[in-house]
Amino acid sequence: MDDNATNRELMHQIFQIWQVDHALAESGEQALDLLQQQAQENQTPFTIAILDLQMPKMDGTQLCKRIRENPDYHDMKLVLLTSQGQRGDAKKMKALGFTGYLNKPVNQSELFNALLLVSGITDNRPGTHLITRYSSYDEDKFNAKILLVEDMETNQKIAKGMLQKLGLQVDIASNGIEAVYALKQNAFDLIFMDCQMPVMDGYEATEHIRSSRFFVKNTDIPIVAMTANAMQGDREKCLSVGMNDYISKPIDPNKLLQVLQKWLPAPCQVSSNHSLQEVKEGASSTDDEANKTIVFDYEGLCQRLMNDNDLIHSIIGTFLIDMGKQMTQLNEFLEQNLLVESTTQVHKIKGASSNIGGLAMSKKAKEMELLGEAGKLLDFQRNMGALTVEFESLKCQMMEKQP
Repeated sequence: MDDNATNRELMHQIFQIWQVDHALAESGEQALDLLQQQAQENQTPFTIAILDLQMPKMDGTQLCKRIRENPDYHDMKLVLLTSQGQRGDAKKMKALGFTGYLNKPVNQSELFNALLLVSGITDNRPGTHLITRYSSYDEDKFNAKILLVEDMETNQKIAKGMLQKLGLQVDIASNGIEAVYALKQNAFDLIFMDCQMPVMDGYEATEHIRSSRFFVKNTDIPIVAMTANAMQGDREKCLSVGMNDYISKPIDPNKLLQVLQKWLPAPCQVSSNHSLQEVKEGASSTDDEANKTIVFDYEGLCQRLMNDNDLIHSIIGTFLIDMGKQMTQLNEFLEQNLLVESTTQVHKIKGASSNIGGLAMSKKAKEMELLGEAGKLLDFQRNMGALTVEFESLKCQMMEKQP
């Protein structure tokens, strides 16, 4: 049920592709008429209803109440879609009688996995919990050891938290030299490698790992690049030095799952949900250029960290401390007119702020990085004040979210 014709047509096309029998309603009244008609004609009952929250006359919660009051529809699973979700809403919707709760825009992977869980096809847990966009990730578990090579503390905690939620054991190296040493001492199943790091970057580290001269335990280990760059040619550069794949920051959970399913050997994939590879990805909302003016994409951060509040608040605290140090370091480079070092530093700031959802700050840092690469020191220095303002704005919004 959705009053928006475009949304209904999109759902219609998706369900046709999935070969799912379905009916469409543009209002709560029409939905109730369809249910009544189905009951009177003794048709196969509907098992799931997907209800939009924001509706004229009868919204999704009101329709939910009407359906739950009718014993004929006792077994129907109700999934709510909303574009105005707020913290705590999921608990309220569960109390109203919803089985699932998803935020718009919902991509096909999230919808597919949520419906599998709601229907009970892939969920053997007790039926008292609410299925959300994060529930599908609970089904994906791996038994593997990962080496995460990343110099920024905030990025380390975000990536490690996401990987550990998927059952993975994670060791951290802060630069390429540490990574090569770790690979000499221990066996790993997969490497996530940041590209731009001090001491030894990801490109040089990969060449060392692939070479037999450095005596790592497995020269053929899969290496996946992690970078804040999204420029044309970056993927080709990563592959040319011996990396196997590429994932951009901020890390999207669905893309992370696809990478793990693709490169981890079969014995490591204990109970992974391969439906994510079988359904075409929708566009991430954070990829939309218009969203880059958002100061703090808290919902995006929650999605990446699978709604783990303790982890989210811990990472926010780490970011605020770490970013203060990074900004101080950038100021010191600029005071010495060190443009190369300043450009490298602002690249790190860009990646960390993007990864945590500081989109406006990341956008300003990217503008400064481009100025640095063009050799425009004075323009770079003039933008430092604006970057500081963006950091202060981000800090204020983050502090509002802290308990």
